Amino acid sequence: MVREGSEGVAVRGDNLIQNLLFWARTTPGKTAIDVDGARLSYAELDRRSDEMAAGLAALGIGKGDRVGILMRNRVEFAEAMYAIMKAGAAIVLLNIRYTPAEIRHPIADAGLTAILTESALLPLVADALAYVPGLRLFSADPADGAAPLEELRRKGAARPDIDIDGADIALVSYTSGTTGVPKGAMLSHGAIYAAGAARACFVGHSFRERMLLPMPLAYTAGAVFFMRDGINSGCTTWFLRQPTGEAMLDLIERERITSVQGVTVLFEAMLQSPRFASTDLSSLTHALTGGAMVTRHLLEAWQARGVQLVQGYGQTESAGSHIAILAGEDAKRKMGFCGRPMPNLDLRIVDGEGNALPPGTPGEIWVRGSSIMTGYLNRPEETAAALAGGWLHTGDIGLLDAEGYLKILDRTKDMLISGGLNVYPAEIEKVLGDVPGLEEFCIIGVPDPRWGEVPMIVASGSAPVDMDRLLLRCRQELADYKRPRYLVRYADPMPRTLSGKITKGTLRALYCEVPEDAVLLHY
Repeated sequence: MVREGSEGVAVRGDNLIQNLLFWARTTPGKTAIDVDGARLSYAELDRRSDEMAAGLAALGIGKGDRVGILMRNRVEFAEAMYAIMKAGAAIVLLNIRYTPAEIRHPIADAGLTAILTESALLPLVADALAYVPGLRLFSADPADGAAPLEELRRKGAARPDIDIDGADIALVSYTSGTTGVPKGAMLSHGAIYAAGAARACFVGHSFRERMLLPMPLAYTAGAVFFMRDGINSGCTTWFLRQPTGEAMLDLIERERITSVQGVTVLFEAMLQSPRFASTDLSSLTHALTGGAMVTRHLLEAWQARGVQLVQGYGQTESAGSHIAILAGEDAKRKMGFCGRPMPNLDLRIVDGEGNALPPGTPGEIWVRGSSIMTGYLNRPEETAAALAGGWLHTGDIGLLDAEGYLKILDRTKDMLISGGLNVYPAEIEKVLGDVPGLEEFCIIGVPDPRWGEVPMIVASGSAPVDMDRLLLRCRQELADYKRPRYLVRYADPMPRTLSGKITKGTLRALYCEVPEDAVLLHY
């Protein structure tokens, strides 16, 4: 299917630009995005992203190119996203919490042609020109070493005359794995579009919503949810640069917010606020969370205020979207489950040979459907393994009950989730591998009342750990949420499999809570 957009731009299939064009014509004056009071209407977002797309095209950026965005929440982030897609290129999200050492890999691996950033974050990429020849840097505010973002604008210019197909890549989102080397998951226009349509069908999301997304646009969920549920649906989306419990509650009451999506720790923050009991939540009809277990206490506290918490499970590889959603009315009856599969996805539980397992039997979760990634950038072998047989092999262990509800039992990828953010022990272990005193060690997750889980170093042996080097290495090479919070001595040699791998399941069972003799690490 081919539609003609304004200025004769052909848009094919389900892509993320066509709905912005529709709403810019249908409700031009309606606010599309509000970041701490800075706003853009649908017409402004469409026009300003047209002008920026024309500037990108003038640099020779188009189909097959990739442009990075390194910004905190601001309206220019939204302009940049749609400008990149209108130019035919793919967005690459650069993690605002990375160190300069961490950010080198996605910049080089993606072969970025330009990075759109801001002055406060420019030091993270200041040396990028040395390892990516021809890279252009643009800053949303004045900064030495980067051209002004305004220079990209071609005032009054139309968007480039280019075909955008649903199969074209919209977003490359880097996610680590057991090797500790981040991989760029390629998410197509059509995959993100399909995920939004499925969610709208499941929960009844529409243009009438007034949605709060208390998360960074720089993270996969923030960017995808904004495009998928905000712009595609034609609603107004609010963002906060500092989403404290008080700030979120104030915004919900003041702006009559109808929909909130955020990680569990944010709903906990609102619950802990002194304002929680008195805030008017009567407008709130959709509240969706994930990224950590929802406790019965959290569930019941929000239910007592008349709000049903909807829980979800998903992955970056599932277009940064939900694989399953547990409706609020099922939350108590199905405590511990994450819901039924989305209507556009098939899900099965399989054994080690890929055979489907009956209800109640644990196995690996496989998923297929319209909202699955295209593959990993520059990694054909890992793509083939992850999508073997046409199914996404999630690496997670779960089961389906007799009613078709999914329960997550374990993560075979050895990942932990801290504050809703994925943390991969292998990445941390690689960074700390040459610290004296850590000749035999590993990283596991331990419970934390605020963040859900935090990394802990388990070290075997009697040699003293070089704490100065440990802390310096963490500060220089690990984002703050990846830095181990504790270090504990394991008296015996590390438990290992016959092939020599450390059996972290044994250690997780031993350290199901932070041990009393653990050392708290201060950065």
